Amino acid sequence: MVLTLAGVKVLCPDNPDQYLTENYGHWQIPVTDFHSSIDTNNMMITPNFFSIAFFLRKLQTHIQNEEYIAYEKAFKILEKHRIIQNKNIHLPFLDQ
Repeated sequence: MVLTLAGVKVLCPDNPDQYLTENYGHWQIPVTDFHSSIDTNNMMITPNFFSIAFFLRKLQTHIQNEEYIAYEKAFKILEKHRIIQNKNIHLPFLDQ
């Protein structure tokens, strides 16, 4: 779909509401503590060392910066993907 904003033609999804909902969840509700690396609704952890190391580093960074809400979000993502189980790091791709 093409829209004109301030006289400039721009491309946008055919269904902007669906796109925003799939990528950002409840996008209509303002978020005051948004972290693009962990807060996107469609975020996935790839089962490899780099991806897992990235998220573990995020935990450390959030604690160092006293970003406790972001820490909890990142921790929950790691639990959701079963990288952290019972507060222990689990690397399922090593079980193969």
